[in-house]
Amino acid sequence: MSFVVRNYVRTAEPVSSSCIRDGLLLEESPATIRSIVAVLDQAGFLEQPHVSAGRIPTDRAYRYFVDNLMSDADLRMKEASRIQKAARREYEEVGRFFADALKLLSIVNIGRGHFAGHGFSGLLKEPEFRQSELVADIGYMLDHVEEIFDVYRRASRDEKDIFIGRENPFSRASDCGVFYIESDGRGRRGSMLLVGPKRMDYEKVSSYVDYLFESA
Repeated sequence: MSFVVRNYVRTAEPVSSSCIRDGLLLEESPATIRSIVAVLDQAGFLEQPHVSAGRIPTDRAYRYFVDNLMSDADLRMKEASRIQKAARREYEEVGRFFADALKLLSIVNIGRGHFAGHGFSGLLKEPEFRQSELVADIGYMLDHVEEIFDVYRRASRDEKDIFIGRENPFSRASDCGVFYIESDGRGRRGSMLLVGPKRMDYEKVSSYVDYLFESA
């Protein structure tokens, strides 16, 4: 299943049985692979968006991937250095850096009603955001940012938490992946939301966030 998740994250295209066979260099017959895919369908991990299409991960598949299959993405030295530099700056600069590096929307709560958002235009380039309804939902988040932070703060189980699809406490983010982060490093208190398509690269984002906490 990890192959399907990673391939879909990378291409945004449904993954076919032949793609799984070729990508994993499997010797099993196409019929055997189709049978395995059917089992994952029935278990609720994969779904078929169209009759003639391959499969895409469900919310359940992403959650299983994040909890059990995700590995630490290797950060290049240049990336690690940029995160370290960002961690030394104002929290808003960290949000700006994450938005640029990860191609996500970052919304930063610096306290006392001061919010800053970065990366909205980049997010709109993702294929999922060709849907006007999803764009409107993200716009609602930006228009009601204080309320949204309160919702995620109350729902979060830790200083770092990941909400996938329908897990989101904000129902209009049900097609999104959202990272909620609270940081208290270097005497600064702040929180951040990283918002992207449900197909976001959870491995890479998690590695950036973890490295930020190590550098703070």
